[in-house]
Order: sequence, then C-alpha cells, then structure tokens
Amino acid sequence: MYFNANEIAYYGPGPDIGLATAKEPSGPWMKSEMPVLNVGSKGEWDAGYIFPTSVVMNADGNLMIYYTACSEKFPSGLSNIGVAFSKDGIHWKKHNDSATTRHPYSESDPILKTEKGLAWEKDGLWSCHVLRTEKGFEMYYGGERIDKLENDNIEFGYAFSNDGIHWVRHEANPVFSIRKRSDGRNFCEFPSVCLADSMAFLYYDNGSIDGEIGVATAEIKSQ
Repeated sequence: MYFNANEIAYYGPGPDIGLATAKEPSGPWMKSEMPVLNVGSKGEWDAGYIFPTSVVMNADGNLMIYYTACSEKFPSGLSNIGVAFSKDGIHWKKHNDSATTRHPYSESDPILKTEKGLAWEKDGLWSCHVLRTEKGFEMYYGGERIDKLENDNIEFGYAFSNDGIHWVRHEANPVFSIRKRSDGRNFCEFPSVCLADSMAFLYYDNGSIDGEIGVATAEIKSQ
C-alpha cells in the first residue's frame, strides 16, 4: 500500500509517499520507517506536494507509480501527473527527461501536463488511474476548471500510451462528468476503473469533505 503523508495536521496532500505491507489485505499493516518518495527541491514542478494514485507492473516486471504533484502547497498552483520506476517497490526513481535541465524540470518531468488550451483542465490535473492492457497503457485522469464563481469543477479525461510515459489525449475529452448539483458536489475525483467481461466500471469520489462514492458503467466494444 502506498499512501500520502504529512508531518503536521493539514487540509490537503503532504510532501511524502509512504509504504505499508501486509500478508493479508485485511492487515495488520506495517508502515516503513521512512518515505519511499518525496517532493522535489525548491523550484521544481513537484516541490509542493505529492500523492500516489496508481501502481502498474510493466512488461519487464518493474513497477511504475503514477502520482499527482504541484510546485506549491495545496491548494495553490497547477498540479500535474508524474511517474516513478522501481524494481523492488521500495527504491523509486522519478522519470527525468534528459532534454530538460533547468527548473522546474531539472530533477524530473511530468508525463501529463495541464493544457491551457483545454478549458476543462486549464487549472490542473488531479489524480489518475492507469491500466496496462493488451493494447498498451490507458489512463483516466481528472481535469480541473475553476469558474468565475470560484466553483471547482473536475471532470475525467482519457489518454493512451504505448510505453506509459508518452501520452495522447482522447479527442472527445472529457469522457465523464457529473451535472452541477445545488449542494456544491459538482466535481468527481480519484477515478478507479475495473474491467469485467464486457463491462467497464468507473468508481469515483464525488463531493468535498463529506464525499460520496459513485460508479458509472460502459460497455466494452470489441475492435
């Protein structure tokens, strides 16, 4: 189990990712003494906070952990999505493009960045779920848009990748959203997709502090 942690009580994600292990899903869980992944240095794109959202095993048996991170502390700044690699699940190395050598990408690089030209995700990318299938890697991610009334709107987009690093957004994004509700629960976050036979199940968190868990379904069409 990978989890986000903070040394002091704070509303929002903290600067570290921890690891806990158990012989059974029901526990007991033993936490590692030290974080396994931290925020970047001052001035880096992931210097503010970092939290895990999806772990995938690659074809070579190595692990890939996808995370959301931001250069500033929550709730400021634009959040993006990054990935790190590990052979043992304990020692991780963030993806780092050798072509980018200056801040904010001197230490590592996001694999999916906020697109200003896409109105529905112009204010940040918030959480994702990655699946490795026979076709490649598929990602469902949250795009954030804050309107003139300071309402926070988050919808889900879809992206595809052959290697889990370089992604192409679907032209029909966003692929899922919920209608604005009078109680303020007008956004969905933390998508989690399960495939069963000919159906896909999309689970998501809906709401703010007192959130709910929703589910959406879609038929998987054969190609």
